[in-house]
Amino acid sequence: MRTHLEQRGATFHRYFADEETATFLLYNPHGKLVGYQVYRPLGTKEKKNHPREGRYYTYLPKEVDGFFGLEYDVGGPLFVVEGIFKAMKLHNLGFSAVAVLGASPKRLKSWFKAVKQQRPLVATGDNDPTGAQLVSLVGIGFQSPKDLDEMTDEEVLECIEKQRF
Repeated sequence: MRTHLEQRGATFHRYFADEETATFLLYNPHGKLVGYQVYRPLGTKEKKNHPREGRYYTYLPKEVDGFFGLEYDVGGPLFVVEGIFKAMKLHNLGFSAVAVLGASPKRLKSWFKAVKQQRPLVATGDNDPTGAQLVSLVGIGFQSPKDLDEMTDEEVLECIEKQRF
């Protein structure tokens, strides 16, 4: 598991793992632990019958704002991405990023508005309709040509450099 996670850009201090799963902690905007996401590489994407056995299982109480990555804030623009591995790709390149665990985190809209008053907030969506939805919700950003965690470091940096924010 550890080798698999390192190949995906995860550094050991950012998760808890056993042979089959990795668990990432989720925090609210004030730094309080509020949930977790379990990643099971061999799990299926189909989760309807057994959600805890799917590739991703997220525990986050309803009406609770939680995401991954704000604890690695280094200042500058805050990138908003869909998934944890995308946020870690940006962290590894020296950027601040949060994973909102989906493309339509409407519950975070007021938090986005508050952050925008203090620093640039940039959505980086996947190259699909849900990625466009994330960019639209945040109000500024771009869709990457492919998933950030599938791009080389150079491709990600080139993509970011093209943006005006």
